[in-house]
Order: sequence, then C-alpha cells, then structure tokens
Amino acid sequence: MSRIINISLYQLRDFRKAVFIYYAIILGLGLFFINTARAADSASMSNVGGPTTVIFLFILGLNCFTDSYNFMQANNITRVNFFFGNALAIIAVSAIMAMADVLIIEFFTANITYTHMVVDIYSYSNIITNFLWYVIMFALFTNLGWMVTMIYYRSNTVMKVLVSISPFVLRYVLSHLNRMLDGRVANAIGDFFSQTFKTPYLGMVTMLLATILILGINYLLMWKTPVKR
Repeated sequence: MSRIINISLYQLRDFRKAVFIYYAIILGLGLFFINTARAADSASMSNVGGPTTVIFLFILGLNCFTDSYNFMQANNITRVNFFFGNALAIIAVSAIMAMADVLIIEFFTANITYTHMVVDIYSYSNIITNFLWYVIMFALFTNLGWMVTMIYYRSNTVMKVLVSISPFVLRYVLSHLNRMLDGRVANAIGDFFSQTFKTPYLGMVTMLLATILILGINYLLMWKTPVKR
C-alpha cells in the first residue's frame, strides 16, 4: 500500500505545476470579468471553471501515462501498483480541483450574479452537491483521457488511424440511422440522458458507473503493456 501511495504522490507532484498555472489563469480571467461586468453595471457571469476544468483534466489524463509508466517500469514498479497509484492520484487531483472550483463558485456568487454547470442543468444546487458532482465528473474525464492515451500507446499505426477516425465514423453512422428512423435515434439518446441525469444524484451515479467502467478498461489495457521508448 505504501508503494501505491508513493506512486500517487509522484503523479501529484507531476500534476501540481500545471494545476497551479491553470487556476492562476482562471482566477485572473475571473477577476477581470468581474471588474468589467461591474464597470458596465451588468455584474453577471457564468461557468468560470467547470467545463474548462473538464477539458484541462482530460488533457491531464492524456499526459498522465506514457512518461510516468516508462519511469516506473525502469524502477521495477509493477503494472498493478502503477495502475492503482495513478488511479488514486486522479481521484485526489479531481477532489482538489473540485474543491477549488466550488470555492471559485462561492467567491463569484458572493460578488456578482453567477451561474455554473450544476445550476445550468438543474436550476438549483448547494455546496455539497456541487463538490460531489465535480469530483465524479472530473474523475470521469481524467480517466477517459488516460484510457485514450493507453489505447494509442498499445496500438500500431493502422490501429491509431482507426481509433482517430472512429468518432467521425460513429457520428456519421448515427446521423444516417437517425435520418432513416425519422429522428428516433436522437430521441432515444436524448431520453437516455434526460433519465440518467434527471436529478444531480442520478447524474452522479451515472458518471460514477461510467468511471468504474473506464477504470476496468484501463486495468485490462494495463495488462502486459510493453515499454516503448
């Protein structure tokens, strides 16, 4: 267990500079927007952080594997230990950034009319709901970035091309089926999300299950992963 914690701490040290720079930019932009809004007598703003943090953490997930994995393998760290250490680091950074986003929400709400992602979706929120929602959502997208990187890492050139074009192929196939079925595909997808995200708590359960599924895939991808220089 101590080795897993050490791996996690190593990953968090690797994350900290990027996280610090990100929040320095977010706070700088946020304060600029507050001053601009007040000067224009229209002190309102929405979604500083939130979606931007999701994109940042997805990119962080894309970059949390290759160099660290090769370093750990060079130091005789097992794949299983690396998997659990990296997963723990992702949970920790998701919680840290969720807390930071919640504090930003509270700060902006106290100074201007401010809306954020949970309010946009559900029209209401509280600090605990916001924190839990963001932790799970951030962990989901960071693990998704990790999964994408491992798929590319384990793929040859042909597979990398197929993986790269697969979202566009899937979008084309779904659009074609939707036209053939008079919009029933889009309606089914919309109904699925409206039911699974009907309340903040259902949304959290949905994202948690998706995160567990992705972690399971990541564990399988980790199995006998070669070291590539």
